[in-house]
Amino acid sequence: RRREPERAPVDRAPIVTGTRVMMSNLDTEIVEEDLNDIFADILRVEIKGVEIHKDRNGVSKGTAEVLFRRRSDAEYAVEQFDGREVDGKVIRLHVLSSGPSFGGGGGGGGG
Repeated sequence: RRREPERAPVDRAPIVTGTRVMMSNLDTEIVEEDLNDIFADILRVEIKGVEIHKDRNGVSKGTAEVLFRRRSDAEYAVEQFDGREVDGKVIRLHVLSSGPSFGGGGGGGGG
């Protein structure tokens, strides 16, 4: 009888595709709802998700990832908000390379 090769464990985290934008220099008090409001209400672009990066104690690190459905929306958001002041701080935005996000690798919410 032939032995079946052992299968690698399956990562059950969902793979989310789209265009990711990294935001930095955010106020540590900002929450996901604030970022949703910026992109959905002000820019009128469709986002798939927001993840604020937090330390082990659950305190914001001042960075976040926003996942956009369309690359053109992500680029528009960067164009409109990179270098602008939000809550007294000049924020930075840049488009990340495509790939899995939100728990699909390093840099996720757990720190």
